[in-house]
Amino acid sequence: MDERLAPIERLREKIGSYPELRFEEGVEDGQRWLRIEATDEGGFPITLSDEVDEWTVYYGDGGGHLHFDEGQEALEYVAFGLSEECRLVETWRGDLLQKSKLERWDGEKWRALSVYGVFRWPFWRTKRVVVRQNRFIKAESVPRS
Repeated sequence: MDERLAPIERLREKIGSYPELRFEEGVEDGQRWLRIEATDEGGFPITLSDEVDEWTVYYGDGGGHLHFDEGQEALEYVAFGLSEECRLVETWRGDLLQKSKLERWDGEKWRALSVYGVFRWPFWRTKRVVVRQNRFIKAESVPRS
């Protein structure tokens, strides 16, 4: 198996064992991707994309993402996103996403890992905070660094 295809193939094989996980895959601008839909109404989608010389994992639809040199690291990040240890806290202004904060449960409290935001947002619109969390994988099964 081509090493560049291995992470997407491995992910497809793994999630294929769980009929409750819905996914789609495709190719866009020569880059392969696999998107796992939110595990329930309160969750968020996760996309693994094969970039030219790296892997990119996107959480949600707000543009927040992380780049990886190694496919295995990207797969572990996908697993983290499916776990109850991970959540996105989104701040909306009207129908526009202002900020998306990725948090991890450390056993005692939620800790911010990263924040993605846009500079152009309608500050006059009502602010709404939405917490999104996939709870497919229990906390104890998430790989730790």
